[in-house]
Amino acid sequence: HQKNWMESKRHNDYDLWMIQQGKVEIAVGHQRYLAGQGDLVLLGPDISYTAQTPEARCEFVYLHFDFQLGGQVRILQHFDVFGILPGALVQQEARMFREMFAMYRNKENMSALQLKGSFLMLIAKVMEQHGKGHYRGEFAVNAHKDRHRKSLEAMQPVLAYIRDHLHKPIRMRDLAPLAGMSEKYFIHYFRQTLGISPGRYVHQLKMNRARELLYRD
Repeated sequence: HQKNWMESKRHNDYDLWMIQQGKVEIAVGHQRYLAGQGDLVLLGPDISYTAQTPEARCEFVYLHFDFQLGGQVRILQHFDVFGILPGALVQQEARMFREMFAMYRNKENMSALQLKGSFLMLIAKVMEQHGKGHYRGEFAVNAHKDRHRKSLEAMQPVLAYIRDHLHKPIRMRDLAPLAGMSEKYFIHYFRQTLGISPGRYVHQLKMNRARELLYRD
């Protein structure tokens, strides 16, 4: 990619980038990260990102892949491995993968099988470094925080209405339209965002308000 290249995407599978030359700046949520030569970028499903070349051109090998182990589909999503991995942590495995990739590109015999084998060794090394505590990805963590922040923003009109109408009966059919949702989906969305049902939330606020009035008197 030349200077000023940019893409904004969200993949349905996994993405692995191996930076060969230059740098790539990646934004996930409100955080920005910089990957340089030799680094690996690991992206997971449903992680929205914007990538660009901050300076001169960049070059990287990339793979779109899915991954399962022992019948466990997308097992990588159970670990916080999505992020920028320093190349020094997987130096030997990365070098082998690059060699196999060169053979594959030259269409040498058995190169596809060797490429797959070297790729599995590379992923295994990533998981080993994660298990030892030498690496922790941050993309999924910040993506989750960003989604939670947006969920809370969507609930603000609802929370404001509840605060202003605690002295009256509050029904779900009054709250759901404020969030632009059906009543059934609103109850699920509210519980996922705040960790409590809307009815329980209203009840707790009413109890708190009553306690405040009692102590005030």
